[in-house]
Amino acid sequence: MTSQLEAYRLLQAGAEALSFVEEAGVCVDTDYCREELVGVDRRLFRSEVRLKHSPLGKAWIQRYGSAWRHSSVAQLRHILYQDMHAQPFKASEGGSESTDEESLRQTGVDGVEHLLELRRWKKARDVLVSFVRYATQGRMYPSFLLHTVATYRSSSADPNLQNVPHRDKEVMDVCRRAIKPSPGNLLLEIDFSGIEVAIAACYHQDPTMIAYLNDTSSDMHGDMAKELFLLPRFNTPYKEIEGWYTVRQASKNGFVFPEFYGDYYINCAFNIACSWCKLPQNGIWRPDQGASFAGKPLGEHLLSRDIDSLDAFTNHVQRVERNFWERRFKVYNQWRKDWYASYQRTGEFEMKTGFRCSGVLARNQVVNYPVQGAAFHVLLFTLIKLVERLRGMQSRVIGEIHDSAIIDVSPPELDRIIAMAQEIATVEVPREWRWITIPLRIEVARSAIDGNWAEMEAAG
Repeated sequence: MTSQLEAYRLLQAGAEALSFVEEAGVCVDTDYCREELVGVDRRLFRSEVRLKHSPLGKAWIQRYGSAWRHSSVAQLRHILYQDMHAQPFKASEGGSESTDEESLRQTGVDGVEHLLELRRWKKARDVLVSFVRYATQGRMYPSFLLHTVATYRSSSADPNLQNVPHRDKEVMDVCRRAIKPSPGNLLLEIDFSGIEVAIAACYHQDPTMIAYLNDTSSDMHGDMAKELFLLPRFNTPYKEIEGWYTVRQASKNGFVFPEFYGDYYINCAFNIACSWCKLPQNGIWRPDQGASFAGKPLGEHLLSRDIDSLDAFTNHVQRVERNFWERRFKVYNQWRKDWYASYQRTGEFEMKTGFRCSGVLARNQVVNYPVQGAAFHVLLFTLIKLVERLRGMQSRVIGEIHDSAIIDVSPPELDRIIAMAQEIATVEVPREWRWITIPLRIEVARSAIDGNWAEMEAAG
C-alpha cells in the first residue's frame, strides 16, 4: 500500500505537470464555433416550438404561463408527477422523483422527446459558447485542478474540457470538431483501456475477473450479451454477425458497467431493451419490433425465448444479475460487502494510492471512490512522466480527461511519443506500484495533420 506521504508527492508533482499542460493551451477554431452555433440555435428553436405544442408543453405553459422554463427541474417535476400523474421511475439522490433522461423516457409522456432534444443541443451550445468565451488568439487555456473532487480525480474549468459530451455521438462530433492541433501538427489521444475494471480487480482479486483481464482473447461483455439475450450458438463468429455490436454494447453499457457502479436489474433491463435495442416499454412485444440481430428483429428472437414484454425481460435480467454476483463474480461481490462493512466500522477507507476518504458516504461511493481515484492516479503518473520527457521537444500535452491524455504532436515525433507512452503506462506504472498485478493497456488514436478531435483513428 502506498503511504500518504507518497500520495502527497504524487499530487504535488501532478499539479506541477498540469501547470505546463495549462500553459501549452488548446487550439480552438472559433470561426467554426460561431458558424455551428447558428445551426445549434436553429435546432433549439425547433425543439422548443415542438415542446410547446406537445401535451407536456401545453400542460407546462397552462400552469406557469410566461414563467415556464424548460430548464426548471422543479417545474418539470410538478407538471409530470403531479399534474400529469406520470409514474416516477426512480428517485434522485435527494429523494425526489428523478427527471434524468432514463426516467423521462419511462414516463411515456408525449413531448418528453422534444425536451430531451432541447437538453442535448443546449449542452452543445454551452460547450461551443465556452470555447469562444475563453479563446485568446485561437487558443484557450483550461485549468486542471487536483483539489476539488472527493474521489481525488481531477476537474477542469474555464472552459471545462472534461465536460465535452462523449456518449451522444452527434453532439460529441459537433463539439470536438472545434478542437484542433497547432498548425502542421496532429492530435494524439492516449486512453487507458478498461483501467477502472483493471484497478478494481487489484482490490477484489476475483479470479474470474482476473482470468478475463489476463486473456485478451476472452470477452466478458460478449459473454454477458449471450446470457442477457439468450443467444444460440452460431457457426459464424459472433463478431461477424449483423447486430452483434449493438447487443454487445447494450450488455457492456447497459448492464456490466452499471452493475459494477451499483445500479440494479430494473434500470438495466429498461436501458438494454428500450434504449439500446429499441423495444417498446409498454405492452406485449411483437415479432417485428426491436433492433435487428442476425437478420431478424430482437422482438422475434426474444419471443421465441418466452420473453414477450419489458416485465418479462426485467424478470430475466434479475436472474442474470443474481448469477452475475452470486456465481460469476462472487469474490468481487464479497469484497464489496467487506469493504463497505469496514467503512461502517471506521468511517474511512484508504485507496491503494495512499489517499484517504472519510465522512458520510453512500454505499456506492464507498465502493466506487477507491477504484475511480486510483485509476485516475495511474493516468496522472503517466502524464507527469510524459510532460517531463517532452521538454525540449516540439510536442506538448494539452489536456486530460480522467483516463486519457491529449497531446499536440509534431509529426516527426509521433512514433517516439507513442513508444514513450506505451513504456510508461505498461512498464513503469506497475513498477512504481507493485500492487498493480493486472496488465495495463492503452489505446492510441490520432487525428490527421491539421485535423480535429472529432476525427480520430487508431495509431501505433
